Amino acid sequence: MSDVDLDKAPDGGASPPSPTPPAVQGEGFVTERRVKAPLPHSGGGVGEGEKAAQAASEPADWREAVADPDLRKQLDRYESIADLTRHNLALRRRLSRAVTPPGEDAAPEELAEFRSRLGVPESPGDYEYDPPGNLPDYLAEAAGETEMAEIFEVEVDQDGFFQEAEYKWRPVDFLKEGIFTCGIAHSPRSISETIAMAEATAQRALRILASDRITAGAIVAEVRHSLCSLCEKCISACPYGARWRDELEEKVMVNELGCQGCGSCAAVCPNSASVLSGYRDQQMFSVIDAALGDIF
Repeated sequence: MSDVDLDKAPDGGASPPSPTPPAVQGEGFVTERRVKAPLPHSGGGVGEGEKAAQAASEPADWREAVADPDLRKQLDRYESIADLTRHNLALRRRLSRAVTPPGEDAAPEELAEFRSRLGVPESPGDYEYDPPGNLPDYLAEAAGETEMAEIFEVEVDQDGFFQEAEYKWRPVDFLKEGIFTCGIAHSPRSISETIAMAEATAQRALRILASDRITAGAIVAEVRHSLCSLCEKCISACPYGARWRDELEEKVMVNELGCQGCGSCAAVCPNSASVLSGYRDQQMFSVIDAALGDIF
């Protein structure tokens, strides 16, 4: 293959010299200004060739140019680059309106204007709060657990919360042995108080679960079946639910673990059939005689 002289025209003559683009003198350097030849097109306005070149150079989705997936996800709220630019300019305008705190000797009107620009209402009653419509009232639900109270046969107070056995010495126990309460089912309380109460409840339950046997109290009620008429007054009088009627045996039975030895059953029994172990009628009569001995 022979060398081709590029300075010659195809017809054998010398080609005219191409125009040299003018040089642009900058600060400390010289660059050449390159003139971009227009693409051929037909008709007026922007040429179809320019549109095709622009469409080929841009990605189908302008968000694909962002490499960070988290940042690209944030751009889904904007429809186009123009929309993103518009929001950016609006944010810059808002941030440019800086609020300068007033000085210590500022007038009340200046302080009021400063609070107004911050969006602080004039009074606490002006605050607006619109809770979600489907947000349940857990406190009201906790205070209305009457069905649960009936199932476990425990007491509730006048507000509908579970009633503990004794506020100071047994704050998580019920009168009925082996049942405990904690949290807002007991009363309205903070998260830290609820956690502390739940830990106490777990400790009390662990005392029962970790033992193979549970020792009953020293003083429990007994039933003298030969004197019992099955009137069941003692069953309704027992605050611990430690009595029930055995239909097969036709007897009133006592749960020794549940009985706390309060003596309510012995007080209401009309036949003296219900007694406390260790406390006989003769003993009580001797105590009464000793108390009245100095009088008579």
